[in-house]
Amino acid sequence: MPQEPFVSVITPVHNGASFLAECIESVLGQTYQNWEYVIVDNRSTDESAAIAAAYAQRDSRIRLAHTPQLLRAPESWNYALLQISPRSQYCKVIHADDWIFPECIARMVELAAANPSVILVSSYRLLGNKLDNNQLARYPNSVFRGRDAGRWFLREKHNVFGNPSSILIRCDAIRRRPVFYQGSDDIRQAMDIQTCLEVLQDGDVGFVHQVLTFSRLHTQSLSTSLAPFMLEYPERLHFLQQFGAFYLDHDEYKAVWKEAVAEYARMLALCVFFGKAPDFWAYHREQQRRLGVSITPLTIAREACRKVVLSVTRPVRRLLKWRRQHRSLDEARIAARKKTASVGISEMESIKDQPAQAVSTHHR
Repeated sequence: MPQEPFVSVITPVHNGASFLAECIESVLGQTYQNWEYVIVDNRSTDESAAIAAAYAQRDSRIRLAHTPQLLRAPESWNYALLQISPRSQYCKVIHADDWIFPECIARMVELAAANPSVILVSSYRLLGNKLDNNQLARYPNSVFRGRDAGRWFLREKHNVFGNPSSILIRCDAIRRRPVFYQGSDDIRQAMDIQTCLEVLQDGDVGFVHQVLTFSRLHTQSLSTSLAPFMLEYPERLHFLQQFGAFYLDHDEYKAVWKEAVAEYARMLALCVFFGKAPDFWAYHREQQRRLGVSITPLTIAREACRKVVLSVTRPVRRLLKWRRQHRSLDEARIAARKKTASVGISEMESIKDQPAQAVSTHHR
């Protein structure tokens, strides 16, 4: 019987002591056993390194590594990937505040091994207490062309990738790139999505129709700290500039770009009412400059006025819509009642004739 593929499980951690033990225990609880587990401490000042060291002493498959100095998130993730074994065929990243279900590695490796074109594998995940990664879940299909997955994301924002903890990656895709996670001032939040769009130019995506990972929502996470800046709007435009020519045709690109800019303008207009701080507006002015997009104060003011009008008229429009819907339902019900009454009369007439026929037949 052939040996199972070897998997490197990687957890980069910085001050993640609150959740690290739960993360490690989820790896130890895997039904799949042919793995190594490398925990890379990024100069934590809490008990993260001590917790990892204690587990490493108890299980030889676990080892602890340290970054040479405190690194930014993408550099820390890339340093962690450098620690994977040369014999590893697959890599499973799990962030220290997340965890995986017992069959996660087994199911993901099974799908990847059966489909050589698959370069990364995802699945349903729990994001807090909600199901996520379900936009592309076209059951029972389990393999999708990379080009299609990228196109669906750029066109319709259908994200099958989740976060780094959600996917299994073929190690060849990591080794052929000198830097796996790109860090830049353009993409600060969705670096993992950027990497997936880059990788899927070379292969396909596999999807396991099972909840296999859990991503935690908490106030100390990177995504939570960046959320007030609404980075996803300019980052979508950066993705279009970087990958649109590969995943979209010319007309699609123009239409999606126009819609994404309009959506960006509407978000900025809405933020006028939120009292955003000066650094929010400074960030978005800089992003517009980098993108070559001009969303002027006049455009923002016009969209803000439109929001006010909509907020006033929407309840009225909703009532009118409900009125139309209920009127249609009433008309359909009345028509159905008339039809039933008509059918009932004809049935009664035929029933009146049936006993006589029945009696007549019986007496023959």
